[in-house]
Amino acid sequence: EFIGSGATASKVLANAAASLKPVALELGGKSAVIVFDDADLMLAAKKGLTGAVSSNGQGCVNGTRLIVQRGVYEQYLGILSAMAGHVKSGDPFDPATVLGPVITGGALDRIQGMVARGIADGGRVVAGGERLGGEFADGYFLPVTVVADVSNASELAQKEVFGPVLAVIPFDTEDEAIALANATEYGLGAYVHTQNLRRAHHVAG
Repeated sequence: EFIGSGATASKVLANAAASLKPVALELGGKSAVIVFDDADLMLAAKKGLTGAVSSNGQGCVNGTRLIVQRGVYEQYLGILSAMAGHVKSGDPFDPATVLGPVITGGALDRIQGMVARGIADGGRVVAGGERLGGEFADGYFLPVTVVADVSNASELAQKEVFGPVLAVIPFDTEDEAIALANATEYGLGAYVHTQNLRRAHHVAG
């Protein structure tokens, strides 16, 4: 089984074809989470946080591109960043641990590079962002990192980070939210937070 990018998957398939080896592919996506202003923000933030903590953010279907209506944008960011600050990092074999390390030092460098470029593109870090030191200094630990004001055209919004990083994007109208969610090469999943059933059906359709 290969987990990673579409470009590398093409090479894996080409090499496997020569000897007819079976291949399973789990490729990167950039799944959208749309949060409307009538949503239960505590629940929406908790669910949004799972995109970063599920498998330490190393999952192809994780919802890591959060598209939030402007009327509740700052409030949502406040709740999300507060929740992120309480996520327990540690030994993945410890049942109390919520967030373990990423897979390698190279992966950590790549993730931090993407965050740095996201900041250079106009994003602002509202939680995390720096490698954990102290008792975690010998591991590849990055806390849940929330980057706000991300451009949907930026690398951070378009490419799967495969780490505990959430990109947050504001929107104004329902149609804009749909356009932003659909404006990605790969989106393996999508999630909508609203208490308006008509809106939910329209967005999902």
